[in-house]
Order: sequence, then structure tokens, then C-alpha cells
Amino acid sequence: MKRFLCITILLVACALIAGCTQQVVPAQSGAAIAVLSNTQPNTTLSLAPGVIFVSFHTDGASDMDVELRTLSKGGYGAADVFTTAGPFNGSLAYEIPVRDQYVVDITGTGVWTAVIGTENPTASWKVPMNLSGSGTMVTPFFTLEKGQYIFLRSEVGSASPQYYLRNANGSFVMDANNTFSQPTFEEISQSPFKFIDVPVTGTYFVSTLTDNNPGIWHASILPIPIIPHMGPGPAIMPRDSTAAS
Repeated sequence: MKRFLCITILLVACALIAGCTQQVVPAQSGAAIAVLSNTQPNTTLSLAPGVIFVSFHTDGASDMDVELRTLSKGGYGAADVFTTAGPFNGSLAYEIPVRDQYVVDITGTGVWTAVIGTENPTASWKVPMNLSGSGTMVTPFFTLEKGQYIFLRSEVGSASPQYYLRNANGSFVMDANNTFSQPTFEEISQSPFKFIDVPVTGTYFVSTLTDNNPGIWHASILPIPIIPHMGPGPAIMPRDSTAAS
């Protein structure tokens, strides 16, 4: 219990330091390659390996289903399903693993628009840094050195979105055993932080997915604090009884 309290105090201190060093506004923008809407909900694109971003707007409450798939039979596919409670601006990211013809198909209730775009993975932010946003969205690119970090969130349980640390090409940063994407918080988890392992120095971004759209969230990526080594104190020599006589 004492160890957990010490770690929590260190995390809060690091978060305060991070807040003084960076202000990160989550958003992705770039060259638009297609525009979709409720009246034109799908398109076919010839895409090279990399990542695409879908920036969308809903005029009101909506049930959204965004799908990406190759035209090649048995090829690659990805999808995200979420809801919005009112007017909302958000963004999604999709990895393009191979050069192919891809279909982007969006189903949504009500009135909505979406812009599909690309962006060169240039990074200007480094840890420690704070991330904040609303609902489903994608942060700008940032640089991480190889090593271990703390991913700290302010909201827990169902109030928290699902966070995904991703490489510049859109692929998910998996754990050391390649079993889950980092960081993974269970929906009912009350844990405020996770340790994440970055396998190589490079450019990354974070994407979030939630049904709390809009819904404010706050997170930080922090270096592991160095805890001073608590070594033995000075040697205590036995009292010389002869000196006292």
C-alpha cells in the first residue's frame, strides 16, 4: 500500500511537470484525398503503405460505423463503431499495410461529413507531455526514445476512452509478447496508469475510441521517475566500555 502511494505521488508530480513543458492539442490534418457525407458515404482509393486519417463531423446524435477494406478478396480490413450524443468533431486513424485499392465505407445516422487525408509523420513534441481532447480523436505525432514510460490518465472506468499508442505508419505498439496493444485498460478498470514499453526510438501518435462523444479526457506520457536508492546508513560502532571507565 505504501509503495502504491509513493508511485501515485510520483506520478502526480511528474504530471504537473509535464503540464508545464508541453501543451498538446489533439488534431490531425493534412492533404485531403476524399470527402464523404451522409449523401455520399463511400469511396474507393488507391493507397500506398502508410496511414490515413478520417476527420469527421456529426450535426447531432449519431450511430457511426467506419469501415476500411481492400478490394482484394481475403485482404485487409479494419472498422470502428461508436456513437455521438450531439454535434461532434473527431478523427480516426487507419493503417494501410500494403499498396492496394481500398474501400472506405461510412454508415451514420443523421447528417455527417468526413474528410480522408494523409500527413507526413513529422514530430515536434517529446516527453514529458500532456494530451487532452474530447471523445474519439487522434493526436499529433511525437517522438519517443526506446525504453519504458508511464501512461497516466485522469478519467478511469467507463469515463475513460480506450487509448492506443501507434507507430507513425498507423500500426499498434504491442506489448513485449505481442498479445495486446499498449496501453490496455479494461473498461471497468480504476487504475490511473499503465507502464508502456517502446521497442525502438521513433515517431508515434495516440488514438482514442469511446462512446463519450463529446467527452473530455486527459492523459500524460511520462518518463519513469528515478527513485533514489535507499542504501544502508552510516555504520554504528559498538561503544568502547573501557573508554568510559
